[in-house]
Amino acid sequence: MKHLIIVGTLFAMLALSACIRIQVIDENTPNLLRRPIDANAIAVGISMKEKGFLSSPHVFGAYFVRLEQKEDILRQDRFIYSNIWSNGYVYLLNAQPGRYAVVAVTSISGETYFLQESLIQQTVTTVAPGTIGYLGDYDVKRSWHGPTADNDSIENYYFHLLPRQGSRHTYVAQMLSGTHDEQGESEFLRLTDEGLLAQAGGAWSTWIQQRLQTLRRPN
Repeated sequence: MKHLIIVGTLFAMLALSACIRIQVIDENTPNLLRRPIDANAIAVGISMKEKGFLSSPHVFGAYFVRLEQKEDILRQDRFIYSNIWSNGYVYLLNAQPGRYAVVAVTSISGETYFLQESLIQQTVTTVAPGTIGYLGDYDVKRSWHGPTADNDSIENYYFHLLPRQGSRHTYVAQMLSGTHDEQGESEFLRLTDEGLLAQAGGAWSTWIQQRLQTLRRPN
């Protein structure tokens, strides 16, 4: 009888351990830390869903660009891929302050969706040092063709700039609807602090609570 109890206990412990996800973050990769690495470090996040026939899954990754001054500011020469996903949002953690936009997103199956210029412009957000930038919530649909041969189109520009990865499928994302307002920001910040940072994001969590109080005040 005692033997059966011991065996049963072991099986229960194994089942429980299978349900626990342990995430190890190497301190030598500061871009993955869920707290700022210095007083200027920022985070940015965006949510986007691709409307399908049966479901509308969230995108799994995003290509961010920091809008440094150029003749055509949306055509940057360098992009940064998101480094974490949480509660439907994709994030870039511990980046430099500045103006950011998203130019392309990826699905969990590896498909890439290039954003049209009008949608890229809607994501543009200026992020001050030590804060978290909200780039919006969007619903898009898949265009059944890749970027066109029009060399002047922004999606074609980034199509040729991003590295090629085998026979990866590429599409253009056409916006159906989108929000980039204070109500959306409040929900984004709440989910970021509770879900991503676990209310232990140091200066980021402190800033989020201060920002939420500001957003709740009547105009």
